[in-house]
Amino acid sequence: MTPSRRHPGLADRVVVVTGAAGGQGAAEALLLAREGARVIATDLAAEAPALAGSGVTYRSMDVADEGAWGALAAELAGGPPVRGLVNNAGITHRARLGAVARIDWDRVLAVT
Repeated sequence: MTPSRRHPGLADRVVVVTGAAGGQGAAEALLLAREGARVIATDLAAEAPALAGSGVTYRSMDVADEGAWGALAAELAGGPPVRGLVNNAGITHRARLGAVARIDWDRVLAVT
């Protein structure tokens, strides 16, 4: 992928994008890659077809799992430093406030 020249400060910068298997997150990851960044995209999905052939590195990861962040940090250790995080991952749970189960409430807060 040929980098754009609109944002030369992104060239070779490592940027992590969460929630990037599709939609807005994939669009953000692709834009950053076009601008020359080294993009590590994460999401719950096993694969991200929207990112295929783009040069974006994809990792299946649950952002609410602290151990997954540790594994990603260990994987990136020794390389160029991470210079950006696009915290795009998010979930909703539709229920009336008095009807929300604690486990659902905790999951929404853990992801966002």
